[in-house]
Amino acid sequence: QFFFFNDTATTEIYTEQIVGSVRCVQETGNISQYAQTQNVQDCLRDFTDDFMKLILESNVVDEIKIEIIGILANTKLEDEWLEYLKNNTFVDFLETHLSSEYVDDDIILEVLQLIANLCETPKCTNFLSQTKILKLLSVILEEKCEDDEFILQILFIIYRFLFSNVATNFIIRQSGLIDKCLELTDDPKKLIRKMNDEILDLVMDYDPDLSEQIKEKRFYAHNREWIESIDQLDENYEQYIQQRPDGQAEIGWNAYEEALDSRMWDSESDLEGGITQQFNYQ
Repeated sequence: QFFFFNDTATTEIYTEQIVGSVRCVQETGNISQYAQTQNVQDCLRDFTDDFMKLILESNVVDEIKIEIIGILANTKLEDEWLEYLKNNTFVDFLETHLSSEYVDDDIILEVLQLIANLCETPKCTNFLSQTKILKLLSVILEEKCEDDEFILQILFIIYRFLFSNVATNFIIRQSGLIDKCLELTDDPKKLIRKMNDEILDLVMDYDPDLSEQIKEKRFYAHNREWIESIDQLDENYEQYIQQRPDGQAEIGWNAYEEALDSRMWDSESDLEGGITQQFNYQ
């Protein structure tokens, strides 16, 4: 049991107990994360009601709250989570704790992991689709677009929604989440690209129009270096034309001849003959 007092006269007396409580839930959190045995899960189930009461208490210190959220994120209740979600207070808690206006980033990350756990079953995913969760995810993804940890957590939640075929139309057409996924196609982080590809694969199965857009985006991402080099070549050619005294463009290799390093060719005939010979297959 954990007890918290607002009486300032007794603050020092109970500081040790609060510190002890933090250590206790930290140890419990470590066990829930690294000892995923049936016995551990049975124990977590037995205390889920107590943990839920604690995180919904307004006077619980953040150090304890963040650890308990993490414990709940590791508790596998499957469809039993639905009974807790039907408690409006719990849904309000999730929505409020997804806003950086009210809580620190560390708590938001733990809440995202908890939501991912809740989305493990279609029933809970369907229930969450009727809340503000998806809209809030879109906002967070925009705000934390440079934070890999946030991106991965949100992508995983989106994947679970799409995999359960829940709120698919909203995710694809209204939330703005897929636009962000398209931007992540060529993200430098391998884990982000892999998770993002899983999402886009599901989207391609659902929406033929977006399928073509995704293919085009993937083609560009895969061949980006080559495409950029071609674009640079075109840009150099345009600059070369602008620099010509007569302002006239020439077609073919002659347009670049003056820009080539003269040391590469012995004479103009070598330049012309070399190119001709190279492509003469007869």
